[in-house]
Amino acid sequence: MIPLPVRKDRNLSLPDASAPALDPRCAPTPIAEQELHDRVGPELAVAARRLELFALYRHSEPSRAESHLTGAQASVGRCLDDIARILRCGRPEARPLDLARELEEYAETVDTRGTAVSVRVRGEAALPLELRSELYLMVREALRNALRHARARTVRVVVEVRGGRVNALVDDDGTGFGHAEAARGDGLGLASLRERARRLGGRTVVDTAPGDGTRVLIRLPLTPGTAHGTR
Repeated sequence: MIPLPVRKDRNLSLPDASAPALDPRCAPTPIAEQELHDRVGPELAVAARRLELFALYRHSEPSRAESHLTGAQASVGRCLDDIARILRCGRPEARPLDLARELEEYAETVDTRGTAVSVRVRGEAALPLELRSELYLMVREALRNALRHARARTVRVVVEVRGGRVNALVDDDGTGFGHAEAARGDGLGLASLRERARRLGGRTVVDTAPGDGTRVLIRLPLTPGTAHGTR
């Protein structure tokens, strides 16, 4: 078998909003662009990371290596399914998932660069399937941003369902950024979070300051309702 190289310089994120504009005739729709960014991009990054871990453990811990290879194959399969559905109707169908387990596995799989991640989920059983899937994408995006950009020592993820609403917090002790950047939502990540929350009748609040970490709070009703806006 040909050894798989472990690359330290990979960046599998899709082009952000600052990339050159596409020809309008071939540009994706806003919904398709959001779904590719939020679903397919991170899933491909997970697959690539699992392949790196497979290469790392294939000789020293074969069973552990095999589990990462199986996980990579599953991630690629989900990507192919999602892309097919995005091409057909713009947005993939929700799939059953265990929110706490999926977030923990994502944190364990990605390159955390030494950052300690804790995940706590309460009341998940009350989440409808569609909302659970949307919430997972939103929390994963906030977690991914923290791991990629914050240079944090710790990231805390807390999801709580109570009183007909779900609150999700992603809190890091990293570098933070200016309020002007937070308000603009530079790049597709924060903009996507806000758009998903608005569509679900909720909102996303970003609390940050240079040198003071970042707290992303997502508030959603358990049933779709009137949008409360974002800030």
